Amino acid sequence: MRMTIFAILLVTSVLSALLIGDRNARRIGVILTLAALATWLIPFTGSERVVHISWKLVTVDVVTWLALLGVVACSEARWPSWIAALQGVTVLSHLAGLMPGIAPWIYVRGTVSWSWPIVILLQFVTLRDWPPVRKRLARWWPRLSGRSPGIKASKSQPN
Repeated sequence: MRMTIFAILLVTSVLSALLIGDRNARRIGVILTLAALATWLIPFTGSERVVHISWKLVTVDVVTWLALLGVVACSEARWPSWIAALQGVTVLSHLAGLMPGIAPWIYVRGTVSWSWPIVILLQFVTLRDWPPVRKRLARWWPRLSGRSPGIKASKSQPN
């Protein structure tokens, strides 16, 4: 059931990023799609994934992380760095599989659980940057719209 919900969320996020997202969202949507396809194509048995580190999955996660870092390097926006950071945590969580005292389910949950916030963040930012939503957010909540006026410099009074 969780996999079905995640697949629906992934498809929805990627489609909205491709259809209404900016350049960063579209690039990240393509990267996440390729990563999901590569992960799906890796042959493994259920027990292999839990007991041993799948170096093929580690490779997919590292390549995905490097691609996301490429998007961050070419972007002026700050939000892609959050997605790259979450993917970096996924890569680091593979190291838990190398520790002998770690239960296998902790390793699996540690690597899989970071995919959810990545996809949710992509969906949130894509919808936030969509012009009809941006206009409403600018009226209701300027800081969330991404175009907050910031802190205005006050004129300092001489002592």
